[in-house]
Amino acid sequence: MLPERIAHERLTQDLATLNQALGRQDSLPRLRFDLRGRCAGLALPQQWTIRLNNALLQEHGAEFVDDTVPHELAHLVAYAHHGRRIRPHGAEWAALMGVLGRPATVCHNYAVKPARQLTRHTYHCVCQRHELSSIRHARVLKGQRYQCRRCGQPLCPGDGPHGS
Repeated sequence: MLPERIAHERLTQDLATLNQALGRQDSLPRLRFDLRGRCAGLALPQQWTIRLNNALLQEHGAEFVDDTVPHELAHLVAYAHHGRRIRPHGAEWAALMGVLGRPATVCHNYAVKPARQLTRHTYHCVCQRHELSSIRHARVLKGQRYQCRRCGQPLCPGDGPHGS
């Protein structure tokens, strides 16, 4: 079964459990698979939406779904049931995790790749090598000058005498 289908089924089951336990009739939240970066999931109470990290979903499948979908659903229901003044991982949220039979853990342990790799540009001075961001590199190309904080000399493109 596709991981997306597993996520939808878990969401449906968990919402039914919470609705029954709380005597509520909450509708099924929208489920999106467009989250990137380090976050496993994100609850958006105003939009009644849960966003999941698709890369982690594809890599870890059912384990990811079992950890993340109840966590994010508990956020939505906690805000809907108790209002927005509660703490994100407070007692109300933890109680809902208990209703779902899941531990009230806050962080995941999945290895994640950054959403984007930042390109670094090598520069040097007389005392060391420097790595400049693409923004600073573009400014150098337009005439901006940077100097070393240690020796005060201007930074020059390339590895220079300190190359590896």
